[in-house]
Amino acid sequence: MEENDPEAAQNDKMVRTFLLVDINQAIRYLLGNDRATSSNTEQIAKQALNTEAKEMTSSAQPEQKSEGQSTVSKLLLVGTVIGLGYILKSKSKAMNKVVSKTTDQAHSIADKTTKRSDEMAQQTKAVAGQAAQRIQERGETAADQVEAGTKEAAEQVDKRGEIAADQIQEGSEKAADKIDEAAETVESTQEQQEEADEERSNEDEQSEEDE
Repeated sequence: MEENDPEAAQNDKMVRTFLLVDINQAIRYLLGNDRATSSNTEQIAKQALNTEAKEMTSSAQPEQKSEGQSTVSKLLLVGTVIGLGYILKSKSKAMNKVVSKTTDQAHSIADKTTKRSDEMAQQTKAVAGQAAQRIQERGETAADQVEAGTKEAAEQVDKRGEIAADQIQEGSEKAADKIDEAAETVESTQEQQEEADEERSNEDEQSEEDE
């Protein structure tokens, strides 16, 4: 039993190596709450392994080092390295998943934004085209109305001009007729006056002859 005590003590020291790592730091590292936690955990583990190895080397006697103890130490070291590697690998996979998911979400948002921008551009183009078409239609309608109004006004002016011309012509003809009538009246009056003068002169001559 006394010969196995040094071996048991060495095994206890190797087991304590795992307990030297801060549990709180290990939990934070696994949860990913702090980026600096991973480096701190690795440093603590390395320091613990180095310290334990030095203690084992200084306390062990040459005659107490057997092949079985060396094998156990190597297995424990290999287990520690494998555990740390597994933790780092799991952490890396989790980070890769998060980054991949974030990248996919960013691409999805970018695609949706581009699609919405294209839809808004098409809607704006369609609205602008409809507005331009309405403006053109209203302009053509207004031009047609102006043209129709101009034609009606011109026709009314022509009609009124023709009516005025007819009225002027009729007035001129009536005035000419009146002038002709007045001239005839003057001529008849002159003829009557001449006839009256001749009759008077004849009467005067007869009265002189009778005397």
